[in-house]
Amino acid sequence: MRGRRGRVLFSFFLIHLFFVLIASGISYAEEGSDVELFPFSKELESRIAFWTKIFTEYDGHQVVIHDAENLDIVYEVVDFRTVFGDRTTNEAAKDRLIEQVKATYRDILRRMSTGSIDPSALSEREYRVHQLFQAVQDKNILLRAAENLRSQPGQRNRFLQGLLTSGRYNDALKEIFRNHDLPEELIAIPHIESNFNYRAYSKKGAAGAWQFIRSTGQLFLKIDSKVDERLDPLFAGQAAARLLKRNYEVLGSWPLAITAYNHGRQGMANAVKETGSDSLVEIIEHYQGPNFGFASKNFYAEFLAARDVIKNYRHYFGEVELLPPLEHEMVQISRPAGLKTILRHFGISREELKEYNPALRPPVLEARSPVPAGFLLRLPKGKSDQLSTFLAQVNSDGSSSEGKIAKVRSKASRYRVKRGDTLRAVALQFDTNIQTLRLLNGLKKSGAIRAGQLLRLPTGVRAKAEGLWVIPASAKYVEEEEEEEDGQLASANSPKGKKGRVLAQDKKGRGKARIAAQPEKKGNGQKATKVRSSKSRGTSHRIKKARANGDEKGSSLRKGSLKKKKKASNRKGKGLTLRKPSRRDL
Repeated sequence: MRGRRGRVLFSFFLIHLFFVLIASGISYAEEGSDVELFPFSKELESRIAFWTKIFTEYDGHQVVIHDAENLDIVYEVVDFRTVFGDRTTNEAAKDRLIEQVKATYRDILRRMSTGSIDPSALSEREYRVHQLFQAVQDKNILLRAAENLRSQPGQRNRFLQGLLTSGRYNDALKEIFRNHDLPEELIAIPHIESNFNYRAYSKKGAAGAWQFIRSTGQLFLKIDSKVDERLDPLFAGQAAARLLKRNYEVLGSWPLAITAYNHGRQGMANAVKETGSDSLVEIIEHYQGPNFGFASKNFYAEFLAARDVIKNYRHYFGEVELLPPLEHEMVQISRPAGLKTILRHFGISREELKEYNPALRPPVLEARSPVPAGFLLRLPKGKSDQLSTFLAQVNSDGSSSEGKIAKVRSKASRYRVKRGDTLRAVALQFDTNIQTLRLLNGLKKSGAIRAGQLLRLPTGVRAKAEGLWVIPASAKYVEEEEEEEDGQLASANSPKGKKGRVLAQDKKGRGKARIAAQPEKKGNGQKATKVRSSKSRGTSHRIKKARANGDEKGSSLRKGSLKKKKKASNRKGKGLTLRKPSRRDL
């Protein structure tokens, strides 16, 4: 009897212990999730502290003279206001001053390495260097320090301005990254790339808040003389999410994936291979690859610093208020439309249009070229209510020198799919939804529609105007995830996990799957519901079959398919400008 009672009590003890462990485990997961996703070690602390000061303490009038390897070593903070006063000084004069200061410290370090400086008669700058290196006996360390001198301008004022501006886009960007199952914290990246200046151009040709160079941007975005979507924080944010997601799938950890945003995915794959380590700290310490310099070594530390500053911005900048979210609606233009016509009928100014659509280039904004076909025009909320009046006016004229607008179609129970159509586009055009179209036509969730196919429509639906379609503000940013389950970007073996969860890591901080590094080509990554010709469908089938048989020709088939698609995309339909197939209709 006593033994039975003891077993019962022990069972209750185990049950109690089980629930205690579950509770503690959940608490740990919630508290430690950020650390697990974005780990940092003691070796990164000095870098993070340095960049936090650059973002929050030193403004654009100040330049920090420091050691490029050990960021704890700061020689001097040069303040241009102290040197030049309030008078306007050109950048060349400032650059000359900084070079003179660096040359002075370089000379001091070299003289210290030879013992030719008298410790009893030190100048102010000599004293600083002496204090920093007084315990150093190895002259090679001093000589190395002389070569590692670097200057870093402060960013407080620009970081704050970018922080305020980001309020217009933060909610939409967070939604974009959630829809890609990515951590929201990644929206800190444009703050370190450009201080969230979406009009920024770098010396290397990178553009926009997310700083895409042209070659990479063209994989995801429309870039030409009329439209540069790199300049739109939301369009470019969608592209950045896709790029970062692929970086993570290939490299397996966020420190490497984020660094790859700066150094390139293949560059980081090479670093892992050469060092034999997937630890960013080890790579920073030992990797000597080409172009893996100061910017690449510090990119992840900058990200961690910026993330903390953004999260605690009132601690660093006081009671400032971010700009309110950009409340907007989007209208898709399927035919070229003149700027003056759009401004007049939607009752907005040129400046408003420019603010809401930073991707539009001067030829369009100066009314020298129409807004191109296919462009998603962003309008202030409520302005799309004037769409019917706009169409009636333009259609009553029969045509417009600034671009024709198609007339509203009559009622229809069937629709013949055109080249370039997607299920979402058809659903929007006929004011229905994707699920209804799938049910009516027996389409699987991952099934494709093809040009020439007849789709059954709900009874009595009426097509919206072909010229302009009103689109929910978030549709541009969520469509891909809904229709891309069979896409090329999301590998079946990737650490994507269930929808709604961020890409996570195992207990060792690595990705749950290791995927071989591949070239940054995404041309065949079409959405599952994207229209494909019979030839492209056959090619896709051959690629899958070749891969299933272990045939290395699968990748070459993809390239061949891309070339065919690119040629096809250059053929123009009636009044419609087709986009490159390598870019998804996000």
